[in-house]
Amino acid sequence: MLKPNVFLLYMFLIIASLYSISHSLSLLGFQINTRGIVRCSVTGDPNAPPVSGSVVNLVCANETTNLSGVLTDPTGAFNFTLKFSDTLLYDPSYCVV
Repeated sequence: MLKPNVFLLYMFLIIASLYSISHSLSLLGFQINTRGIVRCSVTGDPNAPPVSGSVVNLVCANETTNLSGVLTDPTGAFNFTLKFSDTLLYDPSYCVV
C-alpha cells in the first residue's frame, strides 16, 4: 500500500512543478501603462498650457529603439500601453519619453 501512495505523491509533485512553467506565459499578457501630460513650458511650469495633437514617442536603448508613439489629446494627455513582453529586453533606466 505504501508504493501507490508514494507514486501518487511523485505524480502530484511533477504536476505541481509543471503548473508554474505552463502558466508563467500568462505574465507576458500583462500590460504596462505610461501616462503623462505635455505642456508648453521652457521652465517646467506645471501650470503651462497643454500641447494637443503632438506626437510623443517612447524610445529605449540610447534612443535607437522606438517602442511606441501616440498623439496627445486636446488636454495634452498621452497614454502608452505596452505588452510586458515588449519591455523585457530593455532596461527602464535607458528609456525616455
